[in-house]
Amino acid sequence: TPFAHVILPGASFAEKDGVFTNSDRRVQRVRKAVSSPGNARPDWEILGDFARAVGYDMPKYEHPGEIYAEMAALSPKFSGISYERLEKNPRGLQWPCTTPDDPGAEYLHQGAPLRGKGEFSTVDYRESAELPDDDYPLILSTGRVLYQYNSATQTRRDEGTNAKAGENFIEVHPDDAERIGIVDGEQVKIVSRRGGIKAKVWLSGRVQLGCVWMPMHFAEEAANRLTNDAGDIVTGTGEYKVCAVNLIPLKDARKSSGSAALAAARSPKSA
Repeated sequence: TPFAHVILPGASFAEKDGVFTNSDRRVQRVRKAVSSPGNARPDWEILGDFARAVGYDMPKYEHPGEIYAEMAALSPKFSGISYERLEKNPRGLQWPCTTPDDPGAEYLHQGAPLRGKGEFSTVDYRESAELPDDDYPLILSTGRVLYQYNSATQTRRDEGTNAKAGENFIEVHPDDAERIGIVDGEQVKIVSRRGGIKAKVWLSGRVQLGCVWMPMHFAEEAANRLTNDAGDIVTGTGEYKVCAVNLIPLKDARKSSGSAALAAARSPKSA
């Protein structure tokens, strides 16, 4: 197909049986509402068959309840929650729930007063691992736009979101654009020490002089081809929000103004 050499069709949410754990720690049963079309199957069946096909000794599960029971046996906080109990408790049970007669924990912290104060510690300021220089004079930060979500696999198939924000762009301060010699809507190449991608320029006063910003959603011109993989010394988190880049004008792609999709993408963004 145009999408892949092999497609393993997974069942949708309404075609699955299992459990769901909410952010309030509530475990509830999920029941299949409709049958899956065509060759679509639950993910656990597909993954099990795939594992056995490549030689892994995966148990032959007959029902998602068997998988849940295995997980609960290895996780003490869930060990008192079974499919049988969930069938009798339509509102679910909240972990930690450690025995078959444990009613679950409505409140996670109880039995003693909480400290009620944040615990802070001092740290020494440490500069970013990569700072601008003559070759890469701009600081790039990346983030999200309102109409797309992370890698956009859940949102870019929708015509409505793509009409609002369907292509990549880079926000540039007008003074930086004048210095570089680029205009609003122009196609430029953004380069770092790791690689380069192309995007349209959006002149914006929202970014500081010397800084540029672009979204992370567009795989065909992925922002993380540029970002630095240096890790935080405490958490190991990649320093994806600061790296040094340069903008190279592509004069043959110059346009006098941005496209409609680019203009629509000029909506509030999140970090």
